[in-house]
Amino acid sequence: MDWHIPAHGINREASHISGLVFHFDHTTVNAKGDTAWTIALQPSAKADKLKGTLGQKAFSDFIAELSDQAFQLWAELGYSDDSPERSEY
Repeated sequence: MDWHIPAHGINREASHISGLVFHFDHTTVNAKGDTAWTIALQPSAKADKLKGTLGQKAFSDFIAELSDQAFQLWAELGYSDDSPERSEY
């Protein structure tokens, strides 16, 4: 598997085999008060080096693909935009 996402992690992080780490946050996303999970790449020397190697466009595309993968795995663990808590199946 290319990812490590603790099922009951308090830090809400997803670590990819590439060494990149993404952080999940459940937050208000609009003026109506709707909430959703957001994901952000944690700044790191590894990310900076990869960006320099790939170039901005390829790096952005890579991060978008990894973000999609991480969100899918996050949902498979039982997280949804409805709640910051993991639902138990």
